[in-house]
Amino acid sequence: MKESYFHTIKRRVIMAVTRLNDQAEEKDINRNHVNYGEASALIQVIKDMGHEADLPVWEDEGCLKVPFIEIDKEKIMEFEKGKRSTAQGAAAGQQE
Repeated sequence: MKESYFHTIKRRVIMAVTRLNDQAEEKDINRNHVNYGEASALIQVIKDMGHEADLPVWEDEGCLKVPFIEIDKEKIMEFEKGKRSTAQGAAAGQQE
């Protein structure tokens, strides 16, 4: 089955936020901020497609971190301390 454009964008958001949080752990501020720009731009595309989307962010020693990605009122990915959550069901959004 061919992946829809919406699902392609959703997958790219997950990838950008994963890199963003990894770079926050490495204290690579420049790449961290670039990946936040990518993730927030992709979230805006999802909103422009008519979906609800939330990408909360906080700053930790100059680096940005995202605790979760929410699309259409569903948390598609959760992160613990800037890393993917190991909680059961936390990565359900990856399989879509």
